[in-house]
Amino acid sequence: MEQLKQKLMENEHLKPLVENLSPIYIKYYFISLIFFAFAIVYSWFSSQHQSLGFFQSLALIIVAPPIGALGAYLGEKFREFAKPDVIRTKNTAELVKAKLFWKFGPQIIGWLIAVMILGNIIG
Repeated sequence: MEQLKQKLMENEHLKPLVENLSPIYIKYYFISLIFFAFAIVYSWFSSQHQSLGFFQSLALIIVAPPIGALGAYLGEKFREFAKPDVIRTKNTAELVKAKLFWKFGPQIIGWLIAVMILGNIIG
């Protein structure tokens, strides 16, 4: 991640933008970019849904990943703020469920909220 940031810092036009980005945001951006690229390719080959056009796909791949990454980043910051110090449960299954939620849940919820807001703005 740091190597990518160093390469982007070499470009004088991108330097002010990149030096303020968090590595966590960049990670969520690439995860979101991969997810939306997969969704676009799936929509092209799916026979059940109406295919996205070229410009809709291009707009989706440009606009959606930064918005989704912002939602996941805000979910991560909420997780850091609200994560409990101790989790008490009755059995192992509840403990695993609670641990998985506090590891991934707020980021996924933040990403989904951001994508829903984006879908309402675009659609």
